[in-house]
Amino acid sequence: MTGDSSDYLKYLPAILQADDVIARFLLAFEQILTGSNFPSEKNPDIIDRSSSHPPGLEAVIGAIHTYFNPDLTPE
Repeated sequence: MTGDSSDYLKYLPAILQADDVIARFLLAFEQILTGSNFPSEKNPDIIDRSSSHPPGLEAVIGAIHTYFNPDLTPE
């Protein structure tokens, strides 16, 4: 993510890439999918109620195996 516009703009037609409202609107989806607080290569471990800044869905799916390991899951 760069500033006030989403990196996802490059996947839209040129006419939509010029719209600032769409650029800011896509930021919400980009934050949900990729997360803004964790690099994609970092393992987010288990997400529980005490997680103040949960990672994006891509990181959670990449580490889904931790949710099925009884040694790693929270009580």
